[in-house]
Amino acid sequence: MGEAKGPGYEDKMIDENNWPKWYRGVQQIKDQIARQSRAAGNREVDWYFAEKPVANYFRNYVQSNQRTLPNIHVFYAPPASAQISKAVSAELAGPL
Repeated sequence: MGEAKGPGYEDKMIDENNWPKWYRGVQQIKDQIARQSRAAGNREVDWYFAEKPVANYFRNYVQSNQRTLPNIHVFYAPPASAQISKAVSAELAGPL
């Protein structure tokens, strides 16, 4: 099973470990993670985040709640367009 969250979360972070109190998106994601963990039973659930700081935050969250979220795994996966842009830039730059 898998879940993907695109860009648009990082700009709401105060820093790598904190979100503004008014922002409800974090709790909504935590609730969704918990629901998916329960629904998956013994199956693994991979979560992909398009922004590295957001992926790191939720990876730390899952690791610190491993007892109740044992089947959740969090990964950083930049959007394909970002990967393509890097590849094109590297190709245009040529060998170093």
